[in-house]
Amino acid sequence: MRVKNTSMTGEFNLSTTINRIGFTGRVALHVFTNSNPGSLEINFDKADKEQLEQWRNSIELGIRYFFSVYKKPKNHGYKVEVIFINSIMINTTEIVMVYVAAKAMCNALQVNMEDLKINEKGVICFPK
Repeated sequence: MRVKNTSMTGEFNLSTTINRIGFTGRVALHVFTNSNPGSLEINFDKADKEQLEQWRNSIELGIRYFFSVYKKPKNHGYKVEVIFINSIMINTTEIVMVYVAAKAMCNALQVNMEDLKINEKGVICFPK
């Protein structure tokens, strides 16, 4: 079966305060399907190098988390190009960027992940 290459764009911008704790981060990405079943390639070539140095591992973890829990590649594979990263030193942590990257993937692939959230206590919840 041949899969047509398609492209989707997703972005998630988080800027909120919960219980006097700030949460800030932004990730934008392009997602392409390909005919290599089950494959996942993540590319950071277009992202800001300074932001990338600090957040690469967290963003990659968020993308891989999304695919492992919500959208397992079956009949095709995916290539993800991270094109924009933004953070604020005081309000951005590694776990915030994992969350933001996973939510950007949701937006790109139009997956509703209501259970991936920041609760009223300011705890980021990652369902299994």
